[in-house]
Amino acid sequence: MTIDASSAAGYHAAMTDEQPARTGTPAVTMGPEEQIAALVIHLASDLEAWITRAVAPLGLTEPQALLIRRLREPMSMGIAAEALRCDASNLTGIVDRLETRGLIERRTLPTDRRVKELILTDAGQLVLSQIEDLATVAPGLADLSSEEQETLIRLLRRALEAHAV
Repeated sequence: MTIDASSAAGYHAAMTDEQPARTGTPAVTMGPEEQIAALVIHLASDLEAWITRAVAPLGLTEPQALLIRRLREPMSMGIAAEALRCDASNLTGIVDRLETRGLIERRTLPTDRRVKELILTDAGQLVLSQIEDLATVAPGLADLSSEEQETLIRLLRRALEAHAV
């Protein structure tokens, strides 16, 4: 589910008992689970917008930057499409643009010629290091102490694992 900025503002307003700026509807009091969901959605929306702005000077789109981060190790195109939660045809366009820039390479697996593996080039490795540096200044998250970050990671993983069953 994609939440646009207007929806995120509505979630934030409801979560904080503030009046939503755009809708004019009264705020709704939410229980803890709804507040957590609203906060996670709002944070995800803010981070997505921040990532888009942060990677633009590198000449990348958000999906391109996410793919480069996933390619710390070689990966098949099928697994890459699953990891990015996109259609294989959409991934092909992303890969084409990155390959044209010399950031990634497609190789045929010797054990299965039908499978194309994606690998970062040396130039791609340099861009990866720039992208990884951005993670240390992510708004909201960089302000948390190391202990708070570890606690948040543990809680989010636990919630995701519980959801996966």
